Amino acid sequence: KGKQVLLIAHNILKEKEKLMSINTDHHRLSLKISIGSGDFALTPLFEMLNEQDILDEVHVTIENCAVGEALEKVYQQLLDVAYFIIPMSMHKSILEYCHSHHLLLHHLKDMTCQINVREHHPILEHFSKESLWNYPFVDFVSQRPNAYDTYQQYINPQKIIEVDHHSLRRKIISETDAFSIGIPSSKQIKETYHLVGIPTPELKMQIFEVRKESDQNNPLLNRYYKSIEQALIEYE
Repeated sequence: KGKQVLLIAHNILKEKEKLMSINTDHHRLSLKISIGSGDFALTPLFEMLNEQDILDEVHVTIENCAVGEALEKVYQQLLDVAYFIIPMSMHKSILEYCHSHHLLLHHLKDMTCQINVREHHPILEHFSKESLWNYPFVDFVSQRPNAYDTYQQYINPQKIIEVDHHSLRRKIISETDAFSIGIPSSKQIKETYHLVGIPTPELKMQIFEVRKESDQNNPLLNRYYKSIEQALIEYE
């Protein structure tokens, strides 16, 4: 019954927002999102921001939440939508959580991971998985243990750098001999940071969006979702 009350109250608040946004002179962009450890969600957001008129209202919140935190915040209505990248082994538990908490889980894409290093990294001369052990590994503070499946055995636990944002991880890789494992970066990012991706066919990740069931037909979120689908084409 408590969940039903929350759902009804949320719908009432949404209708109130619609009433307040009715204005012939300007539009309102209101969005609270978590983009997790990926930057694929940023380009569509930049495009939406660039479309705003000088009279428009803009209320955008961008967070970098771990998966569990993102799910909880969407459920508590602290976020409108969350995007995250997870190992395939997590799919079932995420789906169960969403089902029990009246959340919608949208599957965007399966992607083969890569080992990311800078151009001219010494490992590129004679690459082997075993040689990864000799170099620092850059990981996210909130990453799930053993998220890298069979590649976990090639990560030296004595050479770990933990960060809380993907842009910092990318900067460290581009400036040092450290490496990371994750989904491919866009062509533009690879060229800007001079990065090289070594495919890891055995390791795949899944990209998901989660939102409240009551927002299933939200025009803004649907438009954003379609834009992200298109942006992900560049990450092949």
